Amino acid sequence: MVGFPRKSNCGYRNVILRASVVLLVSAWIGSATLAQVSSQDSTNDIQPPSGGYTLYVAPHSHIDLVWYWTYDKTQVMCIKIMRHALDLLKSDPRYRFTQDQLLALQPFWESLSDPDRAFLRQMIKEGRFEVTTGMYVQPDIAEPDFESLTREFLPAMPWMNQTLGAKVSTAWNIDTYGQTVQMPQLFHKAGLSYFVFMRDVPQNLVNEVKSPFIWESPDGSRVLSYWLSGSYDIHWKGTNENLKRLIRHNVPGNDKILVPWGGDLYLPTESTDVMEKQIRKAAEDEHIPIKAVVFCTPKQYFEAVEKSGVKLPTYTYDFNPPEYIQDLRGLYGERPANKLANRRAEEMLESAEKFGSVTAMLGNAYPSERFGIAWENVLFNQDHDAIPGSHTDAVDDEMMSRYAGSIETGRDLLAKDLYFISRRVNTTGSGDYPFLVFNPLSFGRTEVVRYGPLFKETLKNFRLVDMAGTPVPFRTVDVSNRGTGPLSMAAVEFEAKDIPPFGYRLYRIEPMEGMAQAAAWSPAKSQIANQYYSLTMDLTTGSISSLKDLRTGQELLDTRKYFGNELVLEEEKDPDTEGMVHLTGTEVRSSSFPADSVTEVDDDLGTTIRSEGPFFGGRRRQEITLYKNIPRIDFKTELLGFPGHDGMLGAVFPLQSAKDVTLNYETHNAVTRRSDGIFESQTWMDAETNEYGLGFINKGMAGFHTDHGVIRMTLLRSITNYRGYNAPGASEAGSHTFEYSIYPHAGAWSSSELINQAHSFNSPLRVVATDEHEGSLPASHSFMTVEGNFEITALKKAEKGDEFILRGHETMGTDGTVRLKLSLPVKSAWSADLLEQRVTSVPVQDGEIKLTCRPFEFVTLRLSLKP
Repeated sequence: MVGFPRKSNCGYRNVILRASVVLLVSAWIGSATLAQVSSQDSTNDIQPPSGGYTLYVAPHSHIDLVWYWTYDKTQVMCIKIMRHALDLLKSDPRYRFTQDQLLALQPFWESLSDPDRAFLRQMIKEGRFEVTTGMYVQPDIAEPDFESLTREFLPAMPWMNQTLGAKVSTAWNIDTYGQTVQMPQLFHKAGLSYFVFMRDVPQNLVNEVKSPFIWESPDGSRVLSYWLSGSYDIHWKGTNENLKRLIRHNVPGNDKILVPWGGDLYLPTESTDVMEKQIRKAAEDEHIPIKAVVFCTPKQYFEAVEKSGVKLPTYTYDFNPPEYIQDLRGLYGERPANKLANRRAEEMLESAEKFGSVTAMLGNAYPSERFGIAWENVLFNQDHDAIPGSHTDAVDDEMMSRYAGSIETGRDLLAKDLYFISRRVNTTGSGDYPFLVFNPLSFGRTEVVRYGPLFKETLKNFRLVDMAGTPVPFRTVDVSNRGTGPLSMAAVEFEAKDIPPFGYRLYRIEPMEGMAQAAAWSPAKSQIANQYYSLTMDLTTGSISSLKDLRTGQELLDTRKYFGNELVLEEEKDPDTEGMVHLTGTEVRSSSFPADSVTEVDDDLGTTIRSEGPFFGGRRRQEITLYKNIPRIDFKTELLGFPGHDGMLGAVFPLQSAKDVTLNYETHNAVTRRSDGIFESQTWMDAETNEYGLGFINKGMAGFHTDHGVIRMTLLRSITNYRGYNAPGASEAGSHTFEYSIYPHAGAWSSSELINQAHSFNSPLRVVATDEHEGSLPASHSFMTVEGNFEITALKKAEKGDEFILRGHETMGTDGTVRLKLSLPVKSAWSADLLEQRVTSVPVQDGEIKLTCRPFEFVTLRLSLKP
């Protein structure tokens, strides 16, 4: 994605984490740097190396699998592009070519005759055709979770090796954005040594970053990297300009410059003589001395750099936000339905795999093929022009279809596995209406969950109790009685307390006297409270005028300019679906549309306030919930009949203190400090000041715009008249539902329960109805527990063999020891790479595995079972 001209960005200066060069900071949180951006990429003040530069030219074609076309067209273009490259490899002995992505290479391979297949394999063996990255697609980096990124390798890398004979060593993610500090770890643990990218270096780091460099993750993983500071398309800004940028951002003392020759769907037609002539002419025009022009693959370039022994810097930077090459920050709010579906699909499949592994260890069949298809649909949608939102409506429709299929596969498999387990739980003494609550996460938790019990006209009223007979707080959302008699069913929300990690707990429903009634909504009081917080509403607007922490007495919001949870649309002029932000400085606020109804429901579960009223040409419905025993404030915002309006819509929270606010973002399960600006997190961002923090938790819409203590949680971006390609759906006209939460806490994020609260909010507990029966499993049970700062993110069947893969990560950014206690029949364990290959043996003693972890390190284990 390069092909459209870019306007200047809106002028926001985003200062991000500057981690130390060479040395890691202990928790990967450092101070910011304020480098000034050069007005032009002049090379006049650079002393060239003696004898001049050697330009290493890497021909390639960047293939967008989808963008303003769908994949059926891409397959045809892949065949045409790579056939031209193959012809040049046959006719031009100096020619080299680079290509990534399984879904680009596969249709080409299938189109070849046997002799051409043999020739391609020979070119790969000789190093003239490099297969790069080893991923299914070239994915967006910012939005998929780390686990999804690991799955990119599993279908692709073995196919590339076995079919093409390629040993992949270079990550060629030249068009992806969102390069977080965990990427060196991802690539290193997949067996990659080198990394090339274009998107992007933030404005404040532009003059500091010199290529090539060593990029290091918090755990110490390193990859030799190169930033394409001009573009991956040598012609995009003109060969002269791109060459100047590459020289400007070259490491002092290095005489080797990597020059990409290609572009979007570039059709290779130029011989090496033609390319060299153009490059030498550009260098001559700019007075850049050239020693030689060498045609290469990326791997060959990096090997030449390594052999030279040139001293390279080590960076630990977070390369966000993407705004120097092109401003892509608007993508954080585009196509919200896709982003919400992606988060749901990831969670559904990861939860289903965990319990599918448990049942497989207990003798059930593991549905590897169904999981594989579901994951491939998700991976396809995580392409860098798909999930960000920069695509046509036709692409969008196909994406939503894929997500629906993956979500349904995960739902179906999870339901079957939970049922399998439920039949093995001893529910003796649980009465007529027992049910089990399952927790797919590796920490115990208390959470509110919804359930729809079936009564079939057998009782009129009921209560929920645990197996000790203790009443459970609940809210009756709805009751149905098919007339005036006993209940046919009900819908309830209840507090599931202390559900064991990666386990379950048994509950039951008991009949009661009287007649069940759904919770009644009544006119809201201006103030509600629980044991943690006191919240005051402005009943005119339906927004928050005050939020106090009752544990400390602190007021958390300054609502003199904005209310809390006020909807504010920052207007844009001619917004670009490609991501450029064009804010006008004007806003449309929900406080300009007074609420016509503010009601509440108050019961044993907690208090929910609902405000309703007009918004633009449609309506809005916003709910705020204080649960009695959960230290979060949960929000649900619905837009009903939103007409579309150019701009970025967010829920605004103005902090009480605007000074010295420290902003920490979850970035692929690491934590990165950033300054004010427009950024994206994974599930949470924390704003800390005066030893007190507010954690802002999203459920799929992960963008934030922060400015001097004003936090805007991005809900959507509306683009009503984009002319670059057919995308009327980007207006987001229609209805939308968003869920998000706030978790206030004393001290830093690392001394709070923010991570657990954020991940719990994003991973619902599951409820399964059962009956009274005997079984070998107890009424409450954990299949695995964790001691130490570690969270399990995956448990799945290995791609090959009968073993299982367990993966998790260190959570606090420190070195530490972890103990995993298993109640599963595990005989032995090995550490493994991301391709699931054994590395070293790990002792298993009495069902316990002991590990040591580096800061934010992901650890993969390969487990074998007892016979």
